[in-house]
Amino acid sequence: DTSPENTISQKVHQALGFEETERVIFYRKRC
Repeated sequence: DTSPENTISQKVHQALGFEETERVIFYRKRC
């Protein structure tokens, strides 16, 4: 797993044969 902005890790995973299965976005309300 990696964060969306970590493109280096994403490229390494793809090079190792992994494929992206989903992306999740979490929201937090600021009080």
